[in-house]
Amino acid sequence: MSKDIIVILGLALVVVAGWISLDLYKAFTKTEAPVVSEEMLQPVDPDLDFEVINDLKSRLNFYSTSTNTVTSLAKNEPSG
Repeated sequence: MSKDIIVILGLALVVVAGWISLDLYKAFTKTEAPVVSEEMLQPVDPDLDFEVINDLKSRLNFYSTSTNTVTSLAKNEPSG
């Protein structure tokens, strides 16, 4: 055998070993799809509740963890 054929066979062996190794890795680390409950599969209501959104805007607060104080960032302007 010539030296070139040995090099080609060696490279082919490395490729095949890598391919098998990757397939084994994928087979052992394969995760199953999560089970989704019926509640999660229900369609979402496309209508926005603007009253709830305005209530959330008025309750916007900034919590400072270093001083344990709460600063309100909400504007006290009437919406309408």
